[in-house]
Amino acid sequence: MKTVSYTCMYNIVSPCRIYQGLFKKAEKKSKPCEHLNVLGEERFKGVILVNLAQNLPNSTYGELVALVRQIIVLANKCCSDTTDPECLKEEIDIFENKICAEQGILDKHKGLSDCCSKAGHERDECFLKHRKESPRDFPPIPKLENEERCKKFQEDKLTFMGQYVYEVARRQCELPSQVALLIGIKYEKMFEDCCKAEKPSDCIDAKEPVIKDAFHDYVVELKSICQITKKFGTRVIQAKKLVEYSQKLPQVSFSEVFQMIQKITAVNKLCCEGDMMKCVLKRKELIENVCSNQESIKRTKHLAECCNRPLVERGLCITTMEPDEKPKDLSERIGEFIEDQQICKNFTEGQDLFLGRFLYEYARRHPELSTQLILRIGKGYEELLTKCCQTDNPYQCYSNAIDEVTLKKGIQEDKELFKSRCDILKKDGIEHLQQILLIDYTKKIPQAAPEVLFELSKQLTAVGVKCCKKDHPMPCTEEYISKIIGMVCENEDLSHLSPNVIHCCNESYSSRRPCFTNMKTDTSYMPPEFSVDAFIFHADVCTASPEEISKRKSYFLTKLVKWKPTINDEQLKKTIKVFEDLKDQCCKTDDPGNCFQNKCPKLPVVWTWVYI
Repeated sequence: MKTVSYTCMYNIVSPCRIYQGLFKKAEKKSKPCEHLNVLGEERFKGVILVNLAQNLPNSTYGELVALVRQIIVLANKCCSDTTDPECLKEEIDIFENKICAEQGILDKHKGLSDCCSKAGHERDECFLKHRKESPRDFPPIPKLENEERCKKFQEDKLTFMGQYVYEVARRQCELPSQVALLIGIKYEKMFEDCCKAEKPSDCIDAKEPVIKDAFHDYVVELKSICQITKKFGTRVIQAKKLVEYSQKLPQVSFSEVFQMIQKITAVNKLCCEGDMMKCVLKRKELIENVCSNQESIKRTKHLAECCNRPLVERGLCITTMEPDEKPKDLSERIGEFIEDQQICKNFTEGQDLFLGRFLYEYARRHPELSTQLILRIGKGYEELLTKCCQTDNPYQCYSNAIDEVTLKKGIQEDKELFKSRCDILKKDGIEHLQQILLIDYTKKIPQAAPEVLFELSKQLTAVGVKCCKKDHPMPCTEEYISKIIGMVCENEDLSHLSPNVIHCCNESYSSRRPCFTNMKTDTSYMPPEFSVDAFIFHADVCTASPEEISKRKSYFLTKLVKWKPTINDEQLKKTIKVFEDLKDQCCKTDDPGNCFQNKCPKLPVVWTWVYI
C-alpha cells in the first residue's frame, strides 16, 4: 500500500489529459482570440502560465513569462487579423511550435526535442507522454520570513505573485488552472492587508492556514467529483449534487435545482475529461448562468451573497456555502411519496425524475443528515418501490415498510457513532482519538505500511477536529470520510489488501463509509515472524519533535497490533505507558542508544502479550 502524498491529493484528472487540455485540437471557435476575449487578458495570461508551468516544470519563471508574452501577442494579433495563416492553425500546433522554437526550454526537458522532430498526431502523443513522465521531485517552495515576503510583495507585486503561482503549478501538475489563479488572488489580498497591518507577521500567520485549508478542501472536492464520476457514473454524481444543493437551497423549486444540477454535472464531466481551457470557459459560463437567475437568487441568502462576490471567487463560495433556512411552511412528512395511491404509476412513468423529486423533498427537510445517508435512503426507497409495485397491493406493501426505508434505526446509529468520536476528542484529546483510529484500521487493513496507517488515522482525526465543532457533525464528517476512503480506493493497489477492503471499495458510493466502519478484523492476515529488534528505539527519539515522536509511537502500535490483533485496550494502555517510561528513563542517561538497546528486549510485560 503506497503512501499518498499531499501533492497527489491534487490528482484531479488523468495525467496525460492536462497537457491535452492546453493543446487540444481546436474547434473553429476555440482560437486564442476567443479565449482572450472571454477570459480577459490578465486571467488568460494566468491560465497560460499555470498550464505551461505544469507541462514544462524545469523551465524558469522568466522563460515561461516570455512564452506567455509571445502567446498574448499572437492572440491580440489574431483578434485584429483573423486571416493571418498563423491564427488559422490548430491551437495545439501553435503552442507546440512556440515551445519547439525555444532551444533553451528543449535542453531542460529530456526527450522534448524528439517530440519536436515529429509531426501531427504523433507529435501530440509524444508531448503528452513527455508531460506524463516528467519528474517533479522539487524541494518544497522556499519559505521566507514574513517580513521578507512583504518586502518583495511591495517592491514588485506582479512578479512576486506570478512566481508563487508558477511554483505551485510546476509542483502540483494537475491542479486546475482556475484554482491556482484563485489561490494567487487570495494570497495577494492577504499580503495587501497584512503587509500594512500593525503586526504583519502575526496577520499572515493567522490568515495563511485558513487559505491553505480552504483550497485543500476545494481541490479534494474537485478530485472527488472526478473519482465518483469515473467509478460510479454520471447518475450517481448527479444524485449527490442534487441532495447537496437541495439542502443548501431549500427555498428554490425542484425544477430550478434540477436544471442547475444538470448544468453542473455536464461541466464537471467536461473538466474531469481534462480539457482545462474549455473547463475554465464553461465554469465561467455556468457561474454567470446561475447568478443571472434572479428568481432563484432572491429567495436565497447564501447564494445571493456568493453571487455578489467577484466572478473568480464565486465557484468556491457556492461549493462551500452553508444551507439556507427551510421554508417555515415546509411540513415534516412527504406524503406524496408515502401515502399517494399513484406512487407506482408516477415511479414507472418517469423513474429518475420521480426519485430525483424524492431526494429533493427529503434533503431540503433534513440538512442535519449527510448526503451519503440520504442517498442510502433514496436507494432503499427505489428498491422498495421496485419490489412493491410488482405486488397485488402496492400501497399496503410500501406504506407498511416506509420506516424501514427511511432507515430510522440507521440514522440514530450513525448519529451515535459520530457523537461517540466527538466525545472522545472532547474528553481525551486528539492524540487519543488518533490512537483509537490507528488501532482500528490496523486490524482492518494490516497489510498497509505503518506510515500509510499513520497518515490515514491522522486524516480521519483531522475530520473530527474540523466537524465536531459544528451543530450537526454528520454531514461534514461523512463527506470528508467518504473522500478519504475514495482516495484510498483510487490511489492504492488493492490486489495485495484484504478481500474486505476490495469489497468495500467496490460497494455503491453511498455505502462505502458504513462498509469501512463495519469492517471486521482481517483474520486471514499472517504477520511476519516476530522480532524484538522491531521494537527497539534509538537515541534520536530523545531529540525528536512532538510530531516525529507521535509518528514513531504510531509505528510501534501498528507493529504490535499486527502481531497481536487480539490485544485489548488495557494492555495497549499499559504498553504505551511502559515505553513512555522507558523513553524518559533512557533519555536522561549519557548513552540513550545503549540504554534502549539493552532494556527494550527485556520488557516481559509487553512480549508476553505478543506471544500468548
